[in-house]
Amino acid sequence: MVKKKRKPLSEAQKQERRERLAVARDKKPEPKYVSVASNVRELEDSHPLSLKNTRKHIRLIRMRDRDLKRSLELLMIVRR
Repeated sequence: MVKKKRKPLSEAQKQERRERLAVARDKKPEPKYVSVASNVRELEDSHPLSLKNTRKHIRLIRMRDRDLKRSLELLMIVRR
């Protein structure tokens, strides 16, 4: 089964959709982060243990681990 290609949107349609999306984003309430401890939620973004900095740290660790895993896989291929 071949998927039918979509007709490209005109500039007016794109602008209308951008405006609708902006309105929908404004209506959406701020996240409450109920799964995060209240004392962590109250920390300022500049604090090293704030939610923002913790998520950034986790992202960096995951990237580092992914890169290490790839380099180990390459090393194993070379050793064969």
